Amino acid sequence: MITLRVNGVSRTVDAEPDTPLLYVLRNDLALHGPRFGCGLAQCGACTVIMDGAAVRSCVTPAARAAGRKVTTLEGLGSVGKPHPVQLAFIEEQAVQCGYYVKYENVRTYVAAVAEVEADRRSGAVRVKRVVVAHDCGLVINPDGVRAQIEGNVIQTVSRTLKEELRWDRSRVTSVDWATYPILTFPEAPEVDIELISRPSDPAWGAGEPAAVIPSAVSNAVFDAIGVRLRTVPFTPDRVTAAARRQA
Repeated sequence: MITLRVNGVSRTVDAEPDTPLLYVLRNDLALHGPRFGCGLAQCGACTVIMDGAAVRSCVTPAARAAGRKVTTLEGLGSVGKPHPVQLAFIEEQAVQCGYYVKYENVRTYVAAVAEVEADRRSGAVRVKRVVVAHDCGLVINPDGVRAQIEGNVIQTVSRTLKEELRWDRSRVTSVDWATYPILTFPEAPEVDIELISRPSDPAWGAGEPAAVIPSAVSNAVFDAIGVRLRTVPFTPDRVTAAARRQA
């Protein structure tokens, strides 16, 4: 048993001493402000405040936090009186991850259409083709922008259909390609890209346009077999379970 003082409240959890603090916060205490990002203490998604100092909870053993003051994003303020940091996250539409920078997303526009094959009985989903229209102002290097978009699309289709990080109470269990499958070359969709260049505008940046891909795939599956999917990845088990619920 480990006793922590989290967001001003003393909490006791049944966890192994070497369990990452992040897992205790999320799984045992239902605090979802800190998130799993890289698992290597590099990206910052798991950051919490411990005794006034920022620490990466994904590599911090829970036992190290025993008897210390831990503050997560939830503990900075309340719904009625949010902390300036929380307000800044909302106003800037920020994400808690050091791998990302703020693109001019209010000026870069992306539309995507996904063509899929889906089998209601087996739950199998395949994305055959994705068409992306991309408007990021002045396009300085068309080949570079196309490469950025194509890579984003293929990686996100893989995340949408297959990739899922799993863990138990003490560690990450997705440790190889068998336990963390990704899209294979034969499964990669055809990607058609339509760049809309605006020479009179600044170059707003291609950013990460694939954020719209899961929604496009979900809508295409619904159009094909009438099953609405809201949780990625869209594995056969999830598709068949959703089909049973909607039967």
